[in-house]
Amino acid sequence: MNSRERLLTALQHREPDRVPIDLGGTDVTSICKGAYVDLMHYLGRDPGEIVLVNIVEQLPALDEAFLDDVIRADTRQVRERGGSGWVLHMEDEGDYWSYVNEWQIRLRMPKKGGQRGALLRSGGVPHQGANPRGIGSFPMARSFRSGPLGRSGRRSTAAV
Repeated sequence: MNSRERLLTALQHREPDRVPIDLGGTDVTSICKGAYVDLMHYLGRDPGEIVLVNIVEQLPALDEAFLDDVIRADTRQVRERGGSGWVLHMEDEGDYWSYVNEWQIRLRMPKKGGQRGALLRSGGVPHQGANPRGIGSFPMARSFRSGPLGRSGRRSTAAV
């Protein structure tokens, strides 16, 4: 049975040749950067350059050979692209890495011990005092208008 057949069989409440395995198919079923690097070293494998697919959760892109040969994972993650045109730009602030997220909030992460949940907000709330009429100037609000809800004619709203 291949992975697709295995997953479909299990989803149909029938017994596949083995239990389908998912590691990293979603953010919820992934592994944080520190644990992944430790596991790769424990297995005698080079983790290579770590590329994060979720910076807040510190989730790395997992090595395909590791998923195939070691884990025998049946799933792969497909990531969406943000509609706002936001691009990650990490800045070096000495002991910290920082960036401004798609909601215009600056976040910092310690370089040492910067694991999941270690992001710190630095600075104030960028849209403090905003009112509902001004929400259209907010970058994420513009992407919502051009996204699926905007095209369907349903009105996008955001709490202010």
